[in-house]
Amino acid sequence: LALEKVIETNFIPINPDMTLKEMLFTAVENSTRNIYPVLDDTQHFLGVVTLDDIRTIMFDQTQYDLKVSQIMHGAPEIIQSSDTMEQVMDKFQSSSAWNLPVCENGIYLGFVSKSKVLSVYRRKLIDFAGVNFRKEIHKWSKGDGEGKLQLFTICIKIELDRFPFLIKIRIEE
Repeated sequence: LALEKVIETNFIPINPDMTLKEMLFTAVENSTRNIYPVLDDTQHFLGVVTLDDIRTIMFDQTQYDLKVSQIMHGAPEIIQSSDTMEQVMDKFQSSSAWNLPVCENGIYLGFVSKSKVLSVYRRKLIDFAGVNFRKEIHKWSKGDGEGKLQLFTICIKIELDRFPFLIKIRIEE
């Protein structure tokens, strides 16, 4: 699985010099996401602001002059564009995060969602297991020249980067 295939880019970036009010009306109002990457003018990743971070103050107009730099915090981990999927999953595991930013030389590229990575792996597993299962059943139903088999066991071991799976299916006639 290639990292670039699971990077999501539909996040609205914000600037550390924005006020809370500017952030609310330019990013929060126009986004379907709950996380906002904080970038400088050269697209370097500086941190994040989440809806949870501002939930208690977003309707308090006395807080609207707060700067994003006062609200933002660092990401629990940063995925480098050169990271392997094993390293990516290690970062998700160690941080307990569900979304992590991806950077290349400090430049923000997007976020990777743990649920998207797991969904892609799940689809690959189903596709892989489905193809092998159909092939084996086809062999079984044709027989091997000495008549049909009375008992057939299909054992598929799949190792998709970090996740080993073992599927064993026993078919009796």
